[in-house]
Amino acid sequence: MTPQASPWSGVPLTDERQPLCLVVAPGKPRWEELAHRFCVRVREYTRVEPEQRRPEQLEETDWQRYHLILFGSILDNPAILRLYARHLCFTDAAYPGIGGAEARTLWNPLANGRHVLLLGGSDYEAVHEMVIQLHRSFSEVTYWREGIFFLRRLNFAASTENCRWTPSPAELERILEKAKADPTLALGLAADYALYQYQSDEERWSEVLPQVLRPALERPVEEWCTGESSLLALWHLITAWNLAVTHPSYTDPFREQIAEFLHRVGEAVAEAFPSLEGIDRATVTAGLFLHRLGRFWERFRGTNPYASHTEALRRLLIRSDPGRRPDGLRDWLVVDQWLSFLFEMEAYDVLEDERLRELALEAFALTDNRQEPVISRADWEHAQNVLLKIAAFLDSGEPLWLRRWMRRGEPEPLYSPDRPRWSWNWYTGAYVPDRLPTPPREIPRLFRSGKPTPALVALRADLDPLNEYLALWGPGLSLRWLTWRGLPWLQNGGWKEAPSELRRVWTAELDGFGYLLLEGEGYRRHLLWRVGHFFALWERRDPELAERWSGLWEFASGVRVEEMEEGLLRLRQEGGELWMGTDRPRWDEWPAGAVETTTAWSPYRSTAGPRPSGLSVQLGPALCGLGELKLDGWSVSAEVACAVGRRLWAMGFRELRLEGNRTLRASRPIDLSLDRRTGAGLIRTPEPVLLEWSGGPERETEHLEPGEYRSTFLILGGSEESGGQEEKEE
Repeated sequence: MTPQASPWSGVPLTDERQPLCLVVAPGKPRWEELAHRFCVRVREYTRVEPEQRRPEQLEETDWQRYHLILFGSILDNPAILRLYARHLCFTDAAYPGIGGAEARTLWNPLANGRHVLLLGGSDYEAVHEMVIQLHRSFSEVTYWREGIFFLRRLNFAASTENCRWTPSPAELERILEKAKADPTLALGLAADYALYQYQSDEERWSEVLPQVLRPALERPVEEWCTGESSLLALWHLITAWNLAVTHPSYTDPFREQIAEFLHRVGEAVAEAFPSLEGIDRATVTAGLFLHRLGRFWERFRGTNPYASHTEALRRLLIRSDPGRRPDGLRDWLVVDQWLSFLFEMEAYDVLEDERLRELALEAFALTDNRQEPVISRADWEHAQNVLLKIAAFLDSGEPLWLRRWMRRGEPEPLYSPDRPRWSWNWYTGAYVPDRLPTPPREIPRLFRSGKPTPALVALRADLDPLNEYLALWGPGLSLRWLTWRGLPWLQNGGWKEAPSELRRVWTAELDGFGYLLLEGEGYRRHLLWRVGHFFALWERRDPELAERWSGLWEFASGVRVEEMEEGLLRLRQEGGELWMGTDRPRWDEWPAGAVETTTAWSPYRSTAGPRPSGLSVQLGPALCGLGELKLDGWSVSAEVACAVGRRLWAMGFRELRLEGNRTLRASRPIDLSLDRRTGAGLIRTPEPVLLEWSGGPERETEHLEPGEYRSTFLILGGSEESGGQEEKEE
């Protein structure tokens, strides 16, 4: 299979009467002027001037009627982004980069018989200089044949910032020895080297590639159909080879050798995955490999033997909730592939804002407040890809005006540990806009994702690296990670998944307090959190379920646990100390018949345990109560309440009773914060609510719509000037 290897292959510009190409340049004066000069240059040779358009004027039929001459990059030319999303070009902000430019002939990229000439780059001055040089040599790169004026096939790139790694003979020999022992590694390296060659336009990579690839070509094809890593390597190879195959430094016999290998492997994978059933890593990766292999054949042979697999992949992935594993967690590789496929197929209608924001929150929570991943590095990289793709899509409405994400510094390579070279995120199309919001500023401290059953709740500080971070995950939202004061304390928390599905989930945040309620059959879990002060966790369970619950805290490395007394632990590590109070007789086991359990963390000595009036915990100056809190003649009925000095916070508040038969009631649960001395408070309600307050025989009511209100309650001693009136906050 030799794609257009004849010496006269190129892009038809005009015939003797009419233009055969369309020139598309960004709608900025200097870009339009540069494109116009190209059109004039063609007219000087043919007396026919091509039509020039802006990207927004390009219609779908133009892709079928004309060969295209594209100026710019995906930052300013959406027509280039269409090719970029299909992994057919590389022109973004990072490549060819500052001072870089490229002239590429993309042979039949959309398999419609039309070619593209890309005069690309994000640095206008560099592209301008390249086009001027093209004009000076126009007679050498153009020719007439059978009444058609052609521009010869071009493959030129000048990049000052990419692929400057030059392996020494010893390094190359060491790499080849590793590749001989591992065909999957060999295939992955071959994909990377093909892209290095494309980026740098240096022929030495085309000399190294056959040597690295040889062990993979000799491997039995049926072995490529088993194992996630083998399928990923195949997917990367077809992605890279689809981009680099037309480079003139490759010989026709070598192209034929790879084509034969892809043909045999494609048939074996298609036989192993005939129907693409189930969203798992192997199935989705196999489907993507066959999808891109089919497009490769369609480009160069005019037929797609895997069209049915593309349709099956479409049915599999055109959905709004991808990549959920049986344990309720996300498979971030699958989610990454899902987004890549949707962008490639331009299936933007599937990308619901609410679902994308939930995915973004989940991906963001995988990095703790020390900016360290809390999952494996490979999964975390895919989660970062997902986060940046979603940010780009939500930023623009469609993934336009984007650039490829290049991580800070030199990233680790995918297959070889020898040296960092380049970001392989391009394989899955990790985009990011120039206006990417700073995630900690854009995401609240407390958030939940997943409906109706949440998959994640994460609590974290906004920007202070010395503050806390906690994440609960999975169908039962078991505690997974805890960092405090910039140090890790817990990992893979010991509460196992809930024994039944959740019936109700409620989250609230008010004046620095966060609250979470989980309710299922036979159990309730409450979490109260105050920024920078403490976490408190209550469990209430049916005794019959007690034996189904077990757990063991897995503390982070470096944490020393000292049992000070029954139910009180001191956790210590270099640079910090944390107290953990619990009402469990043994801190590492659940009591066999317990109905109520409390665990609390704070930077000061804490106590926890049952009280006659509900379940409460004393955390330094804070007294927290579950269900009911009594103090100084006050009785507060709420899901959870906390008093610190004169301040009171109540989440899920229902009733307040004071001496003298003074009461404040809410017809449905609300969140309340107030000053016990002045009566000044803050109310937040997600639903319409009726408030009723009374002081002896007097009674007043107020109907509140959903929202947030500041009020002063006279029954608590508020001033007459405030009048008890609520002021809604926008």
